[in-house]
Amino acid sequence: MTTWLKILKFSYFILILFISSFYGKVSGSAHSSTESLISKNMKIHAIYQPTFGLKVGTVSLVQGLAIVYHEKSDVGYHVKKNIPLYYKDTIITSESSRIQIFLNNGSIINMASNTKLTLFNYIADSSNNTATSYLTVYSGKIRTKFSNNNNFKYQITMLKTNTVVVKAFPSDFLINTNMEQTEIISLSYANMQISPIETPNNIKTIDSSYMQIIVQSNQLIKYISLPYDIMTINNLINKCMPLPLKKFQTNHQEKYNAKQVTLSDISVEKKSNGYQLLQSGKIDDAVVALESVLKKEPGDPYSILYLGLAYLYQKKFEKALNIWQKFRDKKQPYVEQEIQRELTLLQYKVSYQIAEKALNKEINLGKPAQNTIAVCYYEDLSPNKTLRPFQKAMTLMLISNLSKIKNLQVVERLQLQALLDELRLSKSHIVDKNNSIRIGYLLGAENLVVGTLVSGSIRVTTCLTSVSEQNVISTMSDTVDRDQFFKLPMIITLRIVSILSLDLSQDDIKSISEPQTKIYEAFVDFSRGLDAMDSGNWKMSRYYFNRALQADPNFSMAKTKRDSCPLPSTPNIESIKRMTPSQFIKLVGNAVIKSIVQQREMDGYISYEKENEIKEIKELMKDQSEEKFEEDTINIIETHQENETKIIPGISNFPKPPEF
Repeated sequence: MTTWLKILKFSYFILILFISSFYGKVSGSAHSSTESLISKNMKIHAIYQPTFGLKVGTVSLVQGLAIVYHEKSDVGYHVKKNIPLYYKDTIITSESSRIQIFLNNGSIINMASNTKLTLFNYIADSSNNTATSYLTVYSGKIRTKFSNNNNFKYQITMLKTNTVVVKAFPSDFLINTNMEQTEIISLSYANMQISPIETPNNIKTIDSSYMQIIVQSNQLIKYISLPYDIMTINNLINKCMPLPLKKFQTNHQEKYNAKQVTLSDISVEKKSNGYQLLQSGKIDDAVVALESVLKKEPGDPYSILYLGLAYLYQKKFEKALNIWQKFRDKKQPYVEQEIQRELTLLQYKVSYQIAEKALNKEINLGKPAQNTIAVCYYEDLSPNKTLRPFQKAMTLMLISNLSKIKNLQVVERLQLQALLDELRLSKSHIVDKNNSIRIGYLLGAENLVVGTLVSGSIRVTTCLTSVSEQNVISTMSDTVDRDQFFKLPMIITLRIVSILSLDLSQDDIKSISEPQTKIYEAFVDFSRGLDAMDSGNWKMSRYYFNRALQADPNFSMAKTKRDSCPLPSTPNIESIKRMTPSQFIKLVGNAVIKSIVQQREMDGYISYEKENEIKEIKELMKDQSEEKFEEDTINIIETHQENETKIIPGISNFPKPPEF
């Protein structure tokens, strides 16, 4: 028996030496703050002893070695799972430890390594249905979240650091603090108030997700929005709070709030899930999730952007075109501009697909709907073809006017252009009756507008043809002086409306009567820009649209076309036609993704992943288990980001086109 007692005493002595040695190593680290966190006179006991007083929380998870000591005590205890925590208990985590604390008010505190905090009061006010917990974080990193396991309606956490006081209602946020400053990062469900220690009246309310706030003792020195993508936020969390994902981060991918306003839990979750599913290659599931969000938030730019990408990856180019036409986001001008450019490519691609499909099914094409109309190019009959540049602009103006009429479906100009290219018909062949009837059927238009142009005073002859009846409904002629050319689209539109007995409101008439431009040179250059665009000469088309704008700065349609003109390096129309779906997806998808990266670079967001880091992570994915992969990924990210002060997002943060 005496021998066993000696062995136990010796083992206890060895354990004390090991603990002392461990803390000696930690405190000797060049950048470690552990030396200042643990008193040199602190005695460490392996077996926890509770104290008397108010219980304010419980330890719910432990990783590594952490110490807790009670008020006015020089004895510390190893932190174990499920031990109670009391009023003025102080908890210290070592170099490699992390713990999770469940406070009485329902908040969850995750402590990273080298962190010290003290728990203070817990007040439950049943009259106001409020539960409040108080704590001070001296140094290190914590993450605060709120659970639903609480009997009180209102949960509040009062948190103090060396430089700031935080009053948090149910929120999810990170704190990274030292003697000089405190960094606060709001995640999902942000709802808090902050004020610097030395200027307590300077209160800032944070109600937007993904904000970064840096506070010194007397002022806010940084207040910016963080990036919108899930991967970046997750990497940032891992850097600030590198806890094992399976145990500590049940929501591995953080929820996203594109509008930076508080949304319903269901909507935010589905939006986040849609992105995650897209990123993981589950395209069909991503579409379902993002479509569900848009039913509740029809104009949400985040969901529109990524739903368009999902449709693109599904090879549903027409759906991608339709959804991206709704994309509007003034906060992302680079993305918005790129979407406009890619819409042009999608319009051409979809138009050629529609033309090819119509030609393949020409025999089985049915009778077009009565409320459909297509406008063909007017044939230039002038001797020197001086009105050739006039043709496409004239057609587009008529289409624009007719599109303003309710209950009338108008065929897009690019569908006509694509069909003519496929049929190899010139503009001069359109007026031929047999050709025009066939074109009407292939375009799915019951009513077809064809005509001729003669120079001098501009004389226009317009024929309105019934495709199903294969006869001319009406022929009309109009002549204007050249400087009055802008009246022609209005005159012809109103004549067509009268012939087809369509109803127009006063607002419709006013809108149709307003010309796009009254300057002939601007109109001609605009038409030349359309011609260059149809051949895929993007540089020349932009040149002509700019010339049109120089002649008439108020020419809004010219500005729209110029802004939607693809970059000069973009493949031409013939190349777009020949591209396989996967090639086209890569072209458009990568361009949109790069614009998102560019936007975030210009916004100065903090989030960067070097190519070497990404390569290392991809190598890990090949042959490691999930748990090992998560652990090593965190190490790689922290290693590559160690010396970074400003980080820029890499293209790897975004979903790649699927392999076909």
